[in-house]
Amino acid sequence: MLVGRDLTESELEYFLDLGMGPDTEPPIVRVPVINLEEALEPEDERIHPDATGLAEMLFREAYYDLRVEPLQHVSLLSDVRGEDPPKGRVEEVLSELGLSRHPLSGPWVQGYESDEGIIEVRWLGGKGLQLITASDDKGWVSKTGKELRSRLPVALI
Repeated sequence: MLVGRDLTESELEYFLDLGMGPDTEPPIVRVPVINLEEALEPEDERIHPDATGLAEMLFREAYYDLRVEPLQHVSLLSDVRGEDPPKGRVEEVLSELGLSRHPLSGPWVQGYESDEGIIEVRWLGGKGLQLITASDDKGWVSKTGKELRSRLPVALI
């Protein structure tokens, strides 16, 4: 079921995957629909898991638009080294840095906040990791990014 269209990537559309069964919240998948001429099968490589459900997708978009984007300084860290740190380790490091997890965070997207800045954690498809740090204090973004790079297998993008 179509639930959205990515206006920055005009070929992507978001769908609820209703094929998961009645006891499971339907996950969100994104599909490039330009030149899509045949029906997709569930295993099709063009279908990318995007969120565990509609609530998580809406949290991710709202959190970024309302909390991250208004801040002056933003940086992106990613697990480009090919390692996938355990979620518990990421949570431990962020907690030690004085950040608290937002209560509406989901399994694949979490918001962490402190008085100095925020970090949005994205587990891409439940696997790969991205950390978006944001603050009005450029020094906090730089210092936090260095600390994250020293303690987690992430690099500045």
